[in-house]
Amino acid sequence: MRIFTSILSLITVSSMVFADKIENAVDLNQALNLKNVTLYKSGMSYYEYQGILDKDISLKMSFSKAQISDILKSITIIDPKAKDISFRFDSGLDRFANSSNFGVDPKVALTLSDFLAEKKGFMLEVKADSIIRGRILAVENSGFNSVKNPSDTISLFNNGKITTIKFDDIVSFKFLNEDINKELESILALMESEGVSSQRNLYLNIKSNEKRDVKLAYVMKAPIYKISYRAFLEDDSAIFQAWAFINNPNSFDWQDVEISLMSSKPFSFTQDFYTPTYNLEEEIRLIEKKDSIPRRFQMAESRMLSTSSQNKNLSTNPNLFKSNTKESNSDQFSFLIPNKVTILKYQSLAVPLISTNLPMDKFSLLSNINPYGEKSNAILTVELENNSSLKLPSGLVAMYDDGSYIGDAKMKYLAINDKASLKFGEDEDVVASRNDKQTENIVSISINNGLAKQVVRRVLNSTYIVKNKDNKNKQIVLEHPKKADEKVESSIKPLEEKTNYNRYKFTLAPKEERKINISTFRTISSSYELVKLDENRLKYYISNGEIPDKIKMVFEEILGKGELLRQRRKGLKDIKEKQDFIIKSQERARENLKAIGNDNENSKKFLDQILKYEKDINEANKEIQKTKYDIEILEKELKEFIDKIKI
Repeated sequence: MRIFTSILSLITVSSMVFADKIENAVDLNQALNLKNVTLYKSGMSYYEYQGILDKDISLKMSFSKAQISDILKSITIIDPKAKDISFRFDSGLDRFANSSNFGVDPKVALTLSDFLAEKKGFMLEVKADSIIRGRILAVENSGFNSVKNPSDTISLFNNGKITTIKFDDIVSFKFLNEDINKELESILALMESEGVSSQRNLYLNIKSNEKRDVKLAYVMKAPIYKISYRAFLEDDSAIFQAWAFINNPNSFDWQDVEISLMSSKPFSFTQDFYTPTYNLEEEIRLIEKKDSIPRRFQMAESRMLSTSSQNKNLSTNPNLFKSNTKESNSDQFSFLIPNKVTILKYQSLAVPLISTNLPMDKFSLLSNINPYGEKSNAILTVELENNSSLKLPSGLVAMYDDGSYIGDAKMKYLAINDKASLKFGEDEDVVASRNDKQTENIVSISINNGLAKQVVRRVLNSTYIVKNKDNKNKQIVLEHPKKADEKVESSIKPLEEKTNYNRYKFTLAPKEERKINISTFRTISSSYELVKLDENRLKYYISNGEIPDKIKMVFEEILGKGELLRQRRKGLKDIKEKQDFIIKSQERARENLKAIGNDNENSKKFLDQILKYEKDINEANKEIQKTKYDIEILEKELKEFIDKIKI
């Protein structure tokens, strides 16, 4: 009970003094220094303030309505000697709540006639040809959405007399109740302020008269930073520069701030802490009296209570405000801009991150050449090796050579000591074509327990014809695709052997044309059931000169036994089709007999037909059963024959 009382007292004292503090509030950026801004690829930003305070203070912070929920979600203050910490913010309640009683909804564009129609019974003074006073009785309009329409009229009632006035004749009007005019003025002024400024204020009140170090931090959305590169080519290296483009979207300047750029994408969520939320209750309507009007609150308050010992424990955590700028083994990276940066509010800045020399190899790349003989141009390519100490994120690279721009290239994430191929243009002086021819040879085949196992050697012979139309030497790199289980033989030695392609490097003299042969070999093993081989597959094996004679004889016998089966199955199909025809004929005869009746002289003819069809159907059934039995015997004999084969 004593603990509860002390906390209650702390809240009470804080609330009493807070009104004065708002009047004397100091802007956050004047009281504390913005030390660090960390930008994440997820579109979030982390702001960290530090400074020394020596007295009670109320800090004022201004944010847009879109930012305020992120601030309320994440704001953190560490003051080890604070006696009380609390903050308040402009309420998210409807600032036009009272205007609905007056008939003005700022979210709806009202015409003048609509507005006056809502004021029936109000005393109005209208200046037209003369001054007319009276209570608003009716407003009639033509339905067009215009501020002033000649067909709109207003009717005023005064001393038992109704006067109708056209809007076109009205010069001015005013309400005779001054309280109404003042309320209208207040509402219009509020609408003006709402349209001019979308800023929301948050006041942080700290009670302590001791000198101490204070830290404050929060997280909110920010424009995603961008990185681009420049590469200035030299003989065997490139001057490589990285630039970062950073935006300050805030209403305050960043003065001498440390900026960190992170590749990580931490989870972030949005929740509306700004707008008050109410639970819906069941409405019980009372006949005796009107429904009660719910109470409206003008201010929302969020409070953080902390004792000195609690703050002390928080301030001893060294990682709470520490930005991670270490390199990891993954593709994540971080850039800590070495010099402090100043970016004015609503301004952007491009800052250099690195400028270094990287080893370079320039060549014309032949890759993914069409295998059907169509000619293709090589791609101008530079291969850079990242021998710096930094991981480089993906981005665009503007390429320069001999003082001239030569194109743009896309660079993927580049780890330390890895290489990146930057393709920046088409080399019209290097033309190549490719023709493929595939052969397949049976290496071995074996049969056991009705299963045939086959090993095939598949060879793809590719012929490249590469021509240099230029008057100077050309360094060529050819990439030939392959599968992981394929072996490759070529007329030139490969420069690199990768999992899915080989690289070949060679030089073409001026006007030289060269033919390059590359063969890929692949051994394919497969198995199949002999009993499921069709006629065409069996004939292929029998005619194949690579199949041993002993196996050919087996396939010939399987083909012969299979031929008997095929004949029986065809005969069964023919008998069933014949039976189906007889059944349909019998059904037609029954229908004819039913149509003419049994007493007709033709009825005997149809009756004889029906009996004959019935006999033919029975004969067909017997033939079907016999053929099915023959097929079962042949299938059994074929299976027994196949199961005994071992070669």
